[in-house]
Amino acid sequence: MSPSDDDIFDPSDLDSWMRDLIQQRPPAPAPAISKKPSRERFWPAPETPVPKPGVQIISRHPSLQGTFLDYPEMKIGRSPRGYRRGRQSRFPSIKSKRVMRAASSLEFDNMLDCDLDPARHGFVEQPIRLRYILDGNPQLALPDAFVIWEGHPEFQEVKFEHEASKPENELRWEAIASAVNGLGFGYRIRTENQIRCKPRYDTVWRVYEDRMAPLPDRAALISLTEKLSGNKPVTLGAIVADLGVSTDQVHALIRRGYLVIDLDSPLGANIPVSLGWTNLDSLTQLG
Repeated sequence: MSPSDDDIFDPSDLDSWMRDLIQQRPPAPAPAISKKPSRERFWPAPETPVPKPGVQIISRHPSLQGTFLDYPEMKIGRSPRGYRRGRQSRFPSIKSKRVMRAASSLEFDNMLDCDLDPARHGFVEQPIRLRYILDGNPQLALPDAFVIWEGHPEFQEVKFEHEASKPENELRWEAIASAVNGLGFGYRIRTENQIRCKPRYDTVWRVYEDRMAPLPDRAALISLTEKLSGNKPVTLGAIVADLGVSTDQVHALIRRGYLVIDLDSPLGANIPVSLGWTNLDSLTQLG
C-alpha cells in the first residue's frame, strides 16, 4: 500500500513548528499541591529557656529590631542567581511595609500566607546568622524566616518535603531547634504540606490575583467600615449586594489588610469578613 498525500512528511512543517515553539516562553512548572496539612515539625519555645553552650546569634537582619537590637546588623547583598537557588522573587509586604526577597517559589507562598493571615503579626526573611552545635562541632544556620505567630516569636525553615525529610536535615533541625529553644524562641519546619494545602492555598492565591483591582471610593469604604463594626457577622456576598462593592474589590481590600477572612475556608459569597489591621488613612496611602 502506497502512502497517501496526507501521510507524506514535509520537513518544512517541522521547521515551522519548531520556530514557533522556541519563540514562546516555556510554561512555569506547576507547584506541588498538598490536599491536607501533614507532619508539621514544630518545637515550641519552653517556658524556662536554658541557653545551650556554643550557641550564638552572629548577626541579624536590619529590619529585625527590638529583642535583637543588641546584635550586629548583617549586610544584605544582591540577590544571588542560579539554577540551584530556585526562583528569586520580590514580595511587596503590606505588614512589613517593604519589599522582601524570597529565594524560592515556596518561600514566596509562605510570605504571602503570612501577609494575609491575621494570626501572623510580623515576619522577616533570613533573619539571623546562628552558630549552633551538631555532633560536637560548630555549624552555621540561616533560618528562612522569623515570624510572630499569635504573639509567639519563632524561627522557621521553609523547605520542600523531599528536602526537609532527608536524614541529615532531620538531624540539623533537631540541633537548630535545641539552640533556638535555648534562646527562648520556637522553631518550625514548613513545607508544601502546610503552605500549599487546600482549600487555603486556593483562597490565598485567589485574593492575591485581584490585588490590582481599583479600591472603592472613600464613601463606600466608610459605609463598609460601619457595616462591619456591628456585632453581627457579615459575609462577602452581603457586602457585594448591599454596598455595590465588587468581589474583586473585596479581595483587593483583603490583600491590603483592610479586611480579613478565615483563609482555611473556601472563598465565596458565604465567607465571613471582618475589619483588618489597616485603617482607612493607611489604606489611602497604600493606594
